[in-house]
Amino acid sequence: MKILVKCTLIVPVEVPADPDYNLHFDIEDNHCPGTGFVGAAIEKMMDKCREKSVCWACNFQGKNEIVNGLDLLK
Repeated sequence: MKILVKCTLIVPVEVPADPDYNLHFDIEDNHCPGTGFVGAAIEKMMDKCREKSVCWACNFQGKNEIVNGLDLLK
C-alpha cells in the first residue's frame, strides 16, 4: 500500500540584506526546497544533527500529515 504524506518544515534561512534582492522570486519561484539558501540551511542542519545522532527534521519543527490514503487504513 502507498499513501501520500505532506512533510512540513520551518527553516531559518540566512539571506542577503540587499534591498534589491528579490527574496520571493529566489526562494519561492526559482529554487526547489533542496537548493539555494533553503537547501543550504537544511543541509547544514542535517550535518549538525548527524554528528549528534538527533533528528534534523524535528529540529525544523517537522510535521507529517497524511494527505491521501487514510481511507485505505480503515
